[in-house]
Order: sequence, then C-alpha cells, then structure tokens
Amino acid sequence: MNENDIMGWDEGLEYEERESSFKILPEGEYEFTVIKLEKAFTKSGENMAKLTLCVEHEGYEYKIFDNIVLRDTLKWKLQQFFISLGLMKTGEALKKMPWGKVVGADGRAIIFHDTYNG
Repeated sequence: MNENDIMGWDEGLEYEERESSFKILPEGEYEFTVIKLEKAFTKSGENMAKLTLCVEHEGYEYKIFDNIVLRDTLKWKLQQFFISLGLMKTGEALKKMPWGKVVGADGRAIIFHDTYNG
C-alpha cells in the first residue's frame, strides 16, 4: 500500500470514467450450479438457507444470491429448489431435505430482476 493512496473519511471525490466489470445477467432461463450454502437464521430466529448460485453466460460468470426461509408457507420454494436440482421428484415426498447434496449440484432456474426496497 502506498502512503499516497490513503484517503480520509471527509475528503472530496472526483468522478472518473471507468469501464465497470459489473454486469447484470439478462432475465431468462439458465442452468446454474450451487457454489455455496450457508445455514443461517433470520432476524426473527427462523432457519434460513443462504444460497450462492453461479450462472455462466456469454463467457462471464454471474453470482446469484437467494435465501430460502424454512417455513411452512415457503414449502413450495423448497420443493421447487430440490426438484430443480434433481434431488426431489414431483409428486414424491422427502424423508429428509438433502442439504449435504446441494453444493456442487446443477439445476435450472428462471431469473428475473427484482428491486430491493429497504
């Protein structure tokens, strides 16, 4: 680190034109690979699966983040997730959710843009 690179909290900032390496994945249907699963909790203490998915499109890797709260009203989302990975069959029950098989599994999903508000 160069001493001249250090900035103070209250400094001004000049705008510099730069090409961004950040790209937005176009909406559509894509194959994905689950690259990370974190078992976490919501603020209210409910179990939650924090997922990181990877989609390759036109030579670029996109990371997609999704959370699935383990709640009765969201069973449909859990079912669709496991079905998309081939870890559950439509119309059949699971005796135990196969979380140990999720990382590295491939699936297919419809991706859309959603605006986060708050």
